[in-house]
Amino acid sequence: MPLPAWRIEDLIDGVFSGKYSLFDLPEWLYYYTAYNLDGSFFSGYGEIARGEIVAREKAVLYRKNLGRFSGAKTFQEIKDLTDVAFKKDGTKQPFAQYKEAALKIDNNYNTNWLRTEQDSVFIQAQNARKWVKFEEEKDVFPYLKYSTVADERVRQSHKDLDGIVAKVDDPIWNSIMPQNDWGCRCTVIQLHEATLTSKARKESKTAKVMQDFKKNPEFKYNVGKKDYIFKENGVGKASYFKVPREFKDDLEDNFGFPSIEEVTRRYL
Repeated sequence: MPLPAWRIEDLIDGVFSGKYSLFDLPEWLYYYTAYNLDGSFFSGYGEIARGEIVAREKAVLYRKNLGRFSGAKTFQEIKDLTDVAFKKDGTKQPFAQYKEAALKIDNNYNTNWLRTEQDSVFIQAQNARKWVKFEEEKDVFPYLKYSTVADERVRQSHKDLDGIVAKVDDPIWNSIMPQNDWGCRCTVIQLHEATLTSKARKESKTAKVMQDFKKNPEFKYNVGKKDYIFKENGVGKASYFKVPREFKDDLEDNFGFPSIEEVTRRYL
């Protein structure tokens, strides 16, 4: 659900007037992002039975990551709004000029990008839950097969991956387990019996996607083997986590925002 008009006005006017700044972030904006992402997470991850210890422990870590992601995103949006409010000499832009730029920033952060992020969280939550199942059932289903949706929207590099068969413990899944880019709809299927793809064939079929990962390393990981949905450190970390040095401590403390559980009132 997009931000209501009065919230957009409050955000834009608030940054221009100084009500909101990098030192006084709007908590309601953090709540808005966290609530939407947490909803997408549970839609993808599904209900967790009492005895599913691994799935429950992983869910706690994923949700903490989404909370920190929401905090970092709130910081970055206020930073971008602040940047367009001032000229290079430090004086304020005319309000009409600032508002035009600010509306575009808001539309990106709270409509376009949020929609894409929600879709990604939903799919990654599904994939994370699947991986728990793959690990638990690998004695019965020791093989996994990469599968695309086989339509015109599939990227060529992902088409190349279609049909790769490898064991659950094959390190190839450390990098090509979906999601492999924004909007990726590929999946992995369990198999009881199968013919393994040869090493040479795997190298050939993964060549293009490895080139993709060099340009966009954000997705070169297996979410089911990690404790995050969005990477926070190292090569490929999500851009929201790239804050100026003086705000590193604030980032670690999630800018003083409450946990995602407190936001959504959904406790594990």
